[in-house]
Amino acid sequence: MNDICCPLNETAHISVNQPGVAGPDGVLLYSELEQCVCATAKLLQRHAWAEGERVVLALPLDWKTLVLLLAIMRQGGVACPVNPETPAEELKEIIRALDATRLVTNTTRKAAFSNLGPSIELIEEYVGYIDKMKARHRPRIPLKRMASILTCREHDAPALYAYSYGAHYYSALGINHIIRITAKDRWLSAVPLYRPGGLDAMFRCIVSGAVLALPAPGETLIEAIEKYDVTHVTLTVDQLKVLLNDEASVAVLREMKDIVVFSGETPADILPHARRQKLNVFGAYISPCSPGMLTCAALNVPLASRDTSGQPHAYCKVRLNEAGDIECAGHALAEGRMVDGHLVPFALAEGWLRTGDQGAFDAAGCLVVSPPTPHAGDAP
Repeated sequence: MNDICCPLNETAHISVNQPGVAGPDGVLLYSELEQCVCATAKLLQRHAWAEGERVVLALPLDWKTLVLLLAIMRQGGVACPVNPETPAEELKEIIRALDATRLVTNTTRKAAFSNLGPSIELIEEYVGYIDKMKARHRPRIPLKRMASILTCREHDAPALYAYSYGAHYYSALGINHIIRITAKDRWLSAVPLYRPGGLDAMFRCIVSGAVLALPAPGETLIEAIEKYDVTHVTLTVDQLKVLLNDEASVAVLREMKDIVVFSGETPADILPHARRQKLNVFGAYISPCSPGMLTCAALNVPLASRDTSGQPHAYCKVRLNEAGDIECAGHALAEGRMVDGHLVPFALAEGWLRTGDQGAFDAAGCLVVSPPTPHAGDAP
């Protein structure tokens, strides 16, 4: 299969009157989200945004950013979200490594990015319009086309990982087989949009028809969970530790269907401690080598393996080499890293990519991740 029908377009036709995004500005139906994305994609085309163009998004995570990001991917561009608070010198280095031609921000932040090099665009000029949703309009997206470039820190410097649309799509499908979500569920992710894994919840909600919850700036996780009727949440280990020390927060988390701890190494005591608090919590393994979780312990995991990172999803394989290095293969891998404006593909050993982490398998075949090592994958 070389391409697929756009998942958002498909979900919008199936779930016309179902909510797709919940946030401080209210609820956006999937049909309304599709209409906004259609209109924005047309504007991008009208303003000569080219296929393959790398666009830096220095924006907060809200429904407008979501619309622009989805429109860029549909139009054939590459969305490169960054932390809008990134220092100017570091942002210049990211732009240079990406060879980005445009930077999109909002009116209030425009002055901060004026001397960085690429054309400065305002999101208000592209988002906020709607186009009629047509039954015959079924856009298709090539699976191998680059869709996003996300940032993580390695050796105290930004590292830029590139992902195809197919990697996002298959990662979402695979994890949705492990964690079942439906149109009645609402997912909130505490992972920043610009980090590997940051787009995980968005794709999984779109593929399944679930609702993506977007907190308001300054809103705490607990406030957002209560305000938007969240049923599932993704947390980092540090976030979970803080919440477990507050009885009121723990009471809110007890109402969650699933709590996924999004981390490579999960401290041995954190998950049992959370379960003693009667939280339905699961570990997961994430690496920049994939746009989403590689493994998760949420389904059919034996009781003795509940404290592990679980098993790989259907579109991912995980193994250990002789040295105990974790290697992965499948349809949900990163394409490579951006260096000096060029994509440098990862060096694969017979289709396997070393993630840079080490671990072991328990008796049930569930992954136990060891403390991080200094290197990070097979990046050149």
